[in-house]
Amino acid sequence: MKLAASVTLLVTTMLAVSEELPRQSGKAETDVRNLIIKDVQGADHQPLVAAGQKATVLFFVLSDCPIANSYAPEINRIAAAYSSLGVRSYLVYVEDELSAPVARQHAQDHEFKFPALLDPGHQLVKFSKVTVSPEVAVLAPDNTVLYRGRIDDRAAAFGQSRVTPSKRDLRDALEAILAGKPVDTPVTKAVGCYISTNKNSGLHEK
Repeated sequence: MKLAASVTLLVTTMLAVSEELPRQSGKAETDVRNLIIKDVQGADHQPLVAAGQKATVLFFVLSDCPIANSYAPEINRIAAAYSSLGVRSYLVYVEDELSAPVARQHAQDHEFKFPALLDPGHQLVKFSKVTVSPEVAVLAPDNTVLYRGRIDDRAAAFGQSRVTPSKRDLRDALEAILAGKPVDTPVTKAVGCYISTNKNSGLHEK
């Protein structure tokens, strides 16, 4: 009985730990890697297919999330700064009922200059295991999740923000990846709007 209890405890612990760790290399199914997702212009993209990039950044947002919208300038700066270094970026709209014209207008209003995808079925959400907006996932060419979490710590908590962030987590992660080093903190807490498949989305601190 003691042995059975020990095994049960070990398995439970391993499952709990696995939920905290990024997805490991080789865990993505072939059909997920070949996933085709439309952008707000109606063009097809395959964000999980290797195309010579060193990393892929997925910025998950809700169009009506004030915290995500406040991060639009920094999202644009990061996407522009790292594009020439082999890092491709995608904005990912996660609302289940967001129309392409409304998303397209939102992308134009916030001056996003890189592809903005529509993920109403939450295929990318589920793959990356994100839960709030804004939250990012940085993928290696083999779809290992190298970093998941906040852009920086400017949003300290819901209703609390810093004028200047003290930690720029996403930038630090990208610098480490480009230098061929492991990310010091591969998972961080993201503060923002809870991603839900219904109309009752609330605000959530992960």
